[in-house]
Amino acid sequence: MVVPVVTKPRLASKLFRDNEKLQKCLKIPSEHVIPGSRGEHVSLIQKALMSLGVAVISPGEIASGNFGPSTLKAVRAFKGPPRNIINRTYQNTPDDIVGQMTIERLDNEMDILENESPASSALVAFDDFGPPHDHTRCPPPSSDAEIELSPDGTMSHVGTPMNPLGIGRKINIGGIKEAIGFEDCMPDPALDPDMLGVPLKGRRLTSSIPKHTVSDICVRSAPIDRFMKREIKRICMRGARLTVVQSVMQILASDFPYFREIGVIIEQGFVPSPFSPADQRAGKPREIDRPFVVVTILNVNPDNVDPF
Repeated sequence: MVVPVVTKPRLASKLFRDNEKLQKCLKIPSEHVIPGSRGEHVSLIQKALMSLGVAVISPGEIASGNFGPSTLKAVRAFKGPPRNIINRTYQNTPDDIVGQMTIERLDNEMDILENESPASSALVAFDDFGPPHDHTRCPPPSSDAEIELSPDGTMSHVGTPMNPLGIGRKINIGGIKEAIGFEDCMPDPALDPDMLGVPLKGRRLTSSIPKHTVSDICVRSAPIDRFMKREIKRICMRGARLTVVQSVMQILASDFPYFREIGVIIEQGFVPSPFSPADQRAGKPREIDRPFVVVTILNVNPDNVDPF
């Protein structure tokens, strides 16, 4: 496939449009971004690559805005098949440079993600009230420090599942009554060293859940550690739905290889950020900046005898 020449007058995505170095990269060959480059413009490219689920970039390179080895690997993955971003006038294979065609394609895909990623979803709650329920019976945020606050001072259900499959168990990992109709659970501290010292707070241990009985899992702002990655494949039935919301894209992006290993990403985007009491007092607006994915789980333990 021949990649067309650059036609955009300016970068349009919210992520790129205010960065002059990237605007110059679109038009001026000497302003291409190459391995070894550093700065905010590199950080924005890294964020785009992670947001698009291309590859995981090392925290060190992100912190320093460094176009290092993991960023290079992500650029190569983005420019390779199926996109094949190649200037056929002098190339046969993609190079390691973020040039005019590459930054245009990144901008196009980010613009789509920002504007066509749903402002609402049938699968994930985009407002604080979540699915229909008696919200007056939800615990007040003052009852537990883990409960997220909504602008009206009540519990926030933003980022939790909507319209779950409901054909098996519905479990919420690490949270406190945030996912409506879901049972609060956590990994067993006796089996998961990362959970040592974490209070149970009445939550059920996942180790007590029979294999292949879970159809819906919610993980909101909680890590999916090595134990839980194995546990998900044990307790889930084939076709189960996993909804994951994390605090920043870097954390979520680190799990993309796992999501692809266990199944198919069916939706991704951004939901409103947590709302603190200080934000509430100051009357600050909410920002939509917390990334989420919804995964259909296909790869469960091989002894599953009741496929979806």
